[in-house]
Amino acid sequence: MPVDSTGARFWWARASIGNVRVAIVAESFLPQVNGVTNSVLRVLEHLRERGHEALVIAPNDEGVPEEYAGTRVIALNAMSLPGYADVRIGLTPTSQFERIFADFAPDVVHLAAPFSMGYNAVLATSRMSIPSVAVFQTEIAAYATSYGWARITPVLWHRLRRIHSLATLTLAPSTYPAQTLMERGVPRVRIWGRGVTRYGSARRSGTRCSAPSWRRTARSSSAP
Repeated sequence: MPVDSTGARFWWARASIGNVRVAIVAESFLPQVNGVTNSVLRVLEHLRERGHEALVIAPNDEGVPEEYAGTRVIALNAMSLPGYADVRIGLTPTSQFERIFADFAPDVVHLAAPFSMGYNAVLATSRMSIPSVAVFQTEIAAYATSYGWARITPVLWHRLRRIHSLATLTLAPSTYPAQTLMERGVPRVRIWGRGVTRYGSARRSGTRCSAPSWRRTARSSSAP
């Protein structure tokens, strides 16, 4: 099945014609500095520069900022993955996402590397008929296989397929993951070249920063 990249900037196109309210549900956020976090930071800066309103919903962690780029950050209940202290697993029920979305009234929900928090968030958007964009950034199934957990990959793919099938649109960073998603039964896949982060590599080389240092690291990561 061919991959169509013409619609890759689905809500970016809408953002160019008027004020848009964007709720961003991030599986990873500051103080963790990795590919998912950096991608979210760039999105927030893009929205601020164009006068749009955003809200970040992220896993609670020590050092999570209350705001970034003028955007409020809501930190929700989460726990660390056993053996991987830097990987936070969201524990927020769908009903809480529904309350947050009802209060903020987003035009679109941006799901950054959705898996745990993103699953309940996309259930809420589906129930509330809110457009959603799921960005595939973390190869969770490949990570599980590389760490000897190949037996659980069918379960992981079942969750990923459910999330991305509920989303209005799925964005993949290149042709290969886009084709993989479609072969796994995920519909409405487009290409958006933002990069992929593996939790495995994040464990080896990821960074956890204090407030002053994450600001420096985040800025430098976007430099050419």
